[in-house]
Amino acid sequence: MLDKKKYLKILSHKPDIFAAFPAEVLDEQTAGQLREIPRLAVAEITGPADIHALRELLAHYKPDGLLPTFSYTGTEYGDWLRLEHVAAKLKITLEKDLNIYVAEPVVLGAPELWKELHTVHERQLGQRFGFTSACLGCRLYSFILRAPLCKKVGARFFIPSLHGLLQRGCPSHTTPIERKYFTFLMSGYGIDVWHHAQQYENKNENTDDEQACLSCVLTAGPENSIAQDKLARYFESFALPTAGGILSHAVFGEPVDYALIIAERAELKKELIKIKPKFSSRDSK
Repeated sequence: MLDKKKYLKILSHKPDIFAAFPAEVLDEQTAGQLREIPRLAVAEITGPADIHALRELLAHYKPDGLLPTFSYTGTEYGDWLRLEHVAAKLKITLEKDLNIYVAEPVVLGAPELWKELHTVHERQLGQRFGFTSACLGCRLYSFILRAPLCKKVGARFFIPSLHGLLQRGCPSHTTPIERKYFTFLMSGYGIDVWHHAQQYENKNENTDDEQACLSCVLTAGPENSIAQDKLARYFESFALPTAGGILSHAVFGEPVDYALIIAERAELKKELIKIKPKFSSRDSK
């Protein structure tokens, strides 16, 4: 069971828990036990709707264990204790219905990383790519944040939250593009992404009980006319190279100069990579 006192202390201070994990968050004994689980998946949890979606998804993929994660940025607000209740219900549901072990949640975050990503998305990238979207920076942050954790506990699978892009204000037509590039990003570290079925992500009529537990102070939504070629250029010449630069240090537990890496990638003018991300049959649905 999650230690409520420890949990609330972390959330009140919001330290950098990303490249290295303090013992009160994830001690070596626990990490070692998690590494012994053959098919371990790490999941991003943001609200009650994740419980139902995860049950359906994991009935298909059938992992041996699940490590739920909560993350903070510094711009969210809401009932953090409600997330604790969601994790408890998720454990009961998956262990009873699917016989999947659910570990104690890990809380992580890197507010300085989020600050630098937010700043560059609101300024330089708007001029460079012709659109701005704090939500894209948030999703990039979410994937970057969990790669070192996956490597530490030997998890070969990552499951983004159901609330993902649509529920954070990103236009629906960008979802397939974001899926393929984020999948490509994580594959570079030996991590497969299990995406929720499209019908879940396109669902906008969630009840109050199913809404994400936290809200964001950045209420302004992005433009609804982000051209697909501009979005592809954003990922290929900024998002993926930035993630690679940060994770080249973070996955080894090394300190990361977020500002320097992000500033360097933001100023590059040429396309850095050309990729053809692969899809699984389920991802293309």
